[in-house]
Amino acid sequence: MDLRRILFLILTGGVLSSAALVLFLGRTDPYFLGIIGWVIFALAFLVAIASLFASLNLWLQLKRTKKQEEAEQVLSVQNNEILKVSIRRGVLISLFLSTILILQIFRLLAWWNIIIIAFVFAFTELYWNIETLRVYRNRKKHE
Repeated sequence: MDLRRILFLILTGGVLSSAALVLFLGRTDPYFLGIIGWVIFALAFLVAIASLFASLNLWLQLKRTKKQEEAEQVLSVQNNEILKVSIRRGVLISLFLSTILILQIFRLLAWWNIIIIAFVFAFTELYWNIETLRVYRNRKKHE
């Protein structure tokens, strides 16, 4: 699949889940909501935020790459890696926000919880960046 088709799927999923989230928030009463309602809300929130941040990150990465790289072949080779990184960052940000929202729902959110959760997700992203760099360097050595 090419990059435009994948971006279209990400944006379509984001729009559909955002519409579901808006309908859910407008039509339900949170005090009489069962566990299934909370799961539907959490999934719609997770997909909406993940698609928003993944598409935004993908757009920013491609814009930065186009400024740095003039050759179109280099850009098409890097699109797969840029897409993986953008989706991973979008999912991490949405998990971060969902974790904070769940803690707030259960009245367990405090400022130190936000700092601890931010460090956990920041170190997770740092680990994946280091791992990607290690794989890239090993690939360059063997070429």
